Amino acid sequence: AIVAKKLPSIALKDEQPAVGLVDVKSLAGAYEFATAARSAGIQPIVGCDFETEHGFITLISQNANGWKNLLTITRAQAKNAQRIVSDEVICGNNDGLILLAGGPESALEHRLSSGRVEANDWLKLYMPVFGERMFIEINRLTGRRQSEAVLDRISHAYNLPLVGTSTAAY
Repeated sequence: AIVAKKLPSIALKDEQPAVGLVDVKSLAGAYEFATAARSAGIQPIVGCDFETEHGFITLISQNANGWKNLLTITRAQAKNAQRIVSDEVICGNNDGLILLAGGPESALEHRLSSGRVEANDWLKLYMPVFGERMFIEINRLTGRRQSEAVLDRISHAYNLPLVGTSTAAY
C-alpha cells in the first residue's frame, strides 16, 4: 500500500508534474495528499468514486468549485445508510467536476451488462450535464478487460475521449 502523503515524492522522483488520488466513497486522504503535493511542487488531482443506483462513477475536481461539489456530494452520500448517491445529486452538483465512466464496477459497465438501451439511456443522462468534462475510462490492472472494445466503440460513437487509469491501494 502507498501512503497518500508519499505519492507526491514518488511523482517528483519520476518527473511527473501532477499526481492524482481518487478515494472510494471518501475524501479522507485528500487534504493530507494535496498539502504534500503542493509542498513538493506537484499539482494534486483529487477525486472520489461514488456509488450510484447503477454502479460507481469517478468524479475528479478540476477547480475550487469542483472541490466544493465533491464535498457537497460526499455530505449527501453520508445521509443514507447505503452511502449511495442519486443521479440528481450528481447532476445538480456537477460544476467543476470531471466524470470518468467505464472503469471496473462502474455504472456504465453495469448498464452495458444490462443491455445497449440501458447503457445509451445512462450516457444520455450524463452527457448533456458534463459535456466536454466526461471521459470513457480504460482501467487496467493485469491486462485488457473484455469490455474495452465496447468502451472504445462508445468513445468513438459519442465522441467521448478515452482516458487511461491505473489503480493503486493506499
